[in-house]
Amino acid sequence: MSASLHGNETHRRRHRKQKRDKLRAQLARASSPGARAGIEAKILKTYPVGSEPQPPKAKAPVAAPVPATLT
Repeated sequence: MSASLHGNETHRRRHRKQKRDKLRAQLARASSPGARAGIEAKILKTYPVGSEPQPPKAKAPVAAPVPATLT
């Protein structure tokens, strides 16, 4: 986590990650489809897809310089 964040925001992000990990562990242990559906709904409601930090995007390749023409 970024050191530039305020302490409270760092704490909240850490807590959300712990909660998300706990729900995922419960999902892995759940045996009945009904229990799994309830936990999955809670995860998706609380943590929508794409809410996690995304990996850095690849930078576009540097194009070769255009040769100058003399007129």
